[in-house]
Amino acid sequence: MRGTMPKIERTNSSVSTARAQAITRPSGVPVAPASPPPAATYAGQSAPSKELIPGGKQVATSASPNALWGEQPKPVSIDRAAFAKLSPAEQKEVLQKAAVEREQLGGEINARVEQLDRKWKNSRLVTRTEALREYQERSGHLHPRRRRDLDKLLVRSEAAQVRINELRAKVDKLPKTPEAKKEQAALRAELAKELRRARDEQSKVVKEATELVDADGLKIDRLAVTEQIIDPSAPKPGSGDSLLDKVVRFFHLDEFVTWVTKTFQIALDTLQTTKAEDEKKSEKKTEEFRKKDDLDRHLDELRLKLDFLTKAQKAEAAANS
Repeated sequence: MRGTMPKIERTNSSVSTARAQAITRPSGVPVAPASPPPAATYAGQSAPSKELIPGGKQVATSASPNALWGEQPKPVSIDRAAFAKLSPAEQKEVLQKAAVEREQLGGEINARVEQLDRKWKNSRLVTRTEALREYQERSGHLHPRRRRDLDKLLVRSEAAQVRINELRAKVDKLPKTPEAKKEQAALRAELAKELRRARDEQSKVVKEATELVDADGLKIDRLAVTEQIIDPSAPKPGSGDSLLDKVVRFFHLDEFVTWVTKTFQIALDTLQTTKAEDEKKSEKKTEEFRKKDDLDRHLDELRLKLDFLTKAQKAEAAANS
């Protein structure tokens, strides 16, 4: 997308010859833009699971779609059956609009990913643990083994959080008077040390869990699924303006543009093959005509020679008589 949309890998689908014949290649249709350079991937998946797109409305007025993304143009229709019925000029226009919308979405997704990534790094460990647990339970892209590994790490993080809460409760119950604080200095120091250990453990585990997901190219998926936990004012999935909705829309557009481009290419290849075959037939006919012409010319020469010899023989016979 030339809007530097992070690459989201998808499974390529073959396009049959029958499909290619069903669509007329528009004259002058430009080749669709190639997929963007990678910034994150979906580990070979084509799009977020439909299970992750519940109905919903915009949450807070502070995060209105226009505030997040600006004025949004009317989405391009990517219905393939309807596209096949369009005239070549209309098909060309739809393809161009789809490529432009895909590019715009790529830029919006990149910007939102950067924003959420900053919020993620500034979030409390308990919030990140909650988000990762949400992702572990809801994502349709985690490999089963990765899901189990992530669960083990989150169990450790949650246990550390329980320990932190217990230690804080103990600290809160201690007398607050200066005399009591002085008498319990050793106890308070020990509790503080245990708190640091628990926080360090949780920080280490949360970092490891985050890297476990991102290492499989699922960073965008993680941020999209947990957007509302990271940013409570974000639009809900299903509103059309959440990061998850935009990623899904991007996939649909990307697949559509790729399908149209491949279909047109197959049709063009077929046309070029037919043209090449016609040229070969024409060359063959030309060669046959040339050979026939050479043969006729050679026969004419033989006839002239034979006629000359005949006349010479007659002249000689007349002279001898």
